[in-house]
Amino acid sequence: MPKAGGLRPAHPRPADSSGANGLRTAPDGRVYIAQVTGSQISALDLETGLVDTVSAKGGDIIAPDDVAFDPDGNLYGHRGHGRTG
Repeated sequence: MPKAGGLRPAHPRPADSSGANGLRTAPDGRVYIAQVTGSQISALDLETGLVDTVSAKGGDIIAPDDVAFDPDGNLYGHRGHGRTG
């Protein structure tokens, strides 16, 4: 457990926050991170401190600029210049 007002100890992460740009809290409570220069989308679990790669570098979404969720909780990644993935 973290100290009051403190951060949890670092855990090995499958993704770093390279080029973090857009942030959104999802219906599942995780914070989703669009990483333009890292060319991936990651999700931070605030309870455990672990970061999961949701859309890996080299995947369908290239250089995501932002993320959004529809009312059903589906994730959308914005690639800039009016494109979505």
